[in-house]
Amino acid sequence: MDDIRAACDNKVTYNDFIAAISKDFYLSDSRELKWFFAGKVKQDHERGIVRFSQEQYCTEVLKRLQMDASTPIDTTCEPNLHLAAQASDITELFTR
Repeated sequence: MDDIRAACDNKVTYNDFIAAISKDFYLSDSRELKWFFAGKVKQDHERGIVRFSQEQYCTEVLKRLQMDASTPIDTTCEPNLHLAAQASDITELFTR
């Protein structure tokens, strides 16, 4: 069994795609995506937000490396700091 996910912001286009591909392949609809690779997916349909968390995966990696008893520290990144994709200078990367 192979898994594939399809997403689209246009319901008609999505349904047309599913109809076309189902002519050659058996499809099953797993409904809303809960897990993708090793990450948990949460969707807020009303606000149009998708959140992806790898907390469980990171915890498993720390256990496997015997680092799960390590003391966590705060990150050095400021809250609500955004990186600009078009920045030409490193100083332009940090915007508020």
